[in-house]
Amino acid sequence: MRTIRIPVPALPRTVAALAAAGLLACSSLSGAAEAPKPAPAAAAPKPAPAAKPATPAPAAKPAAGAAATALDPAKIPDVVAKVNGVELKKKTMLAQASGMLQQGTVPTVEFYRAVIDQMVGTRLLFEQSLAHKLAPTDEEVEQAFGTLRKRFTGTDEEFAKKAAENGLSLTDLKQGIRENMAIRKLVAQEVQPKIVVSDAEVQKFYDENGERMQRPEQVNASHILIGFKPGATDADKAAAKKKAEEVAAKLKAGGDFAQLAKDNSDDPGSKVQGGDLGWFSKGQMVPAFDAAAFALKSGETSGLVESEFGYHIIRVKEHRTAGKAPFADAKEQITNFLKESALRDALTKLVSELRAKAKVEVAI
Repeated sequence: MRTIRIPVPALPRTVAALAAAGLLACSSLSGAAEAPKPAPAAAAPKPAPAAKPATPAPAAKPAAGAAATALDPAKIPDVVAKVNGVELKKKTMLAQASGMLQQGTVPTVEFYRAVIDQMVGTRLLFEQSLAHKLAPTDEEVEQAFGTLRKRFTGTDEEFAKKAAENGLSLTDLKQGIRENMAIRKLVAQEVQPKIVVSDAEVQKFYDENGERMQRPEQVNASHILIGFKPGATDADKAAAKKKAEEVAAKLKAGGDFAQLAKDNSDDPGSKVQGGDLGWFSKGQMVPAFDAAAFALKSGETSGLVESEFGYHIIRVKEHRTAGKAPFADAKEQITNFLKESALRDALTKLVSELRAKAKVEVAI
């Protein structure tokens, strides 16, 4: 659904069912940058202003007038914690911390303790999953590791080196995958089935959060792009324009827009969908495209619109004004938001209960 965007608080990383410790530093292992898109993508609508969710592991704020003091990692012991006798290592903590540091955040003692706290929570959930016989098989772990490996375009040696730069060995990565898969099974089988959100709760949230249900002026549009490359010559642009005019003529003659997009569009992101860009708000597209799309009424098709990507033919399927989203449009997203919030609370409670029964030793 592309109507509103309700900010969903991230689950606390102490209950990292959604991010195993060994994988948190792996975003840099994907290796390949995304290919540039020849046409503007329809980004999701921006949310109405709402309270920001708490950050996963905030460092404690220093007293007024005092500057936060960073903790030298060299002063941190190699074993930062023990959970029921299992050692949690500094190298894993540092790798995890590197993925959590926000710009300007000082890695204080409190920050590292928060990272350790999430590692403890992950370990406790992993042990609970083992107790419920939900551990993945070695084959499942290897298959998941293979999927991660395929995201990296370099050699095996380069992959291992990149992991090492993040403080992780391949064994660490596989253990992170194992924990992640086991915890996901625990959540899916033992926690999520107990979470129920009633229609009355959804309606109540909608009624009490009108300011968060606002959506800007939007259009639901499709386009056909006849592209030219940056720095194209006048002859190249003329050839592209001629082809675009030919496509436009076929549309006027009754041609099917979606089929013509599939056959002719140079936008790989939308052509397979018949040119469909979905809903988008003002300012999300390049200026020329944006101005043309929002000048159209529902059901109208533009002439040729030139942008730095080429020539566009735009069809607006629906154009709606700014205002409060109808309940029917918001219901699914509100339901998901409430379920995520309930899941967060349930996992927090579970970790708290498990920690109370466990033997946990923290070194800093």
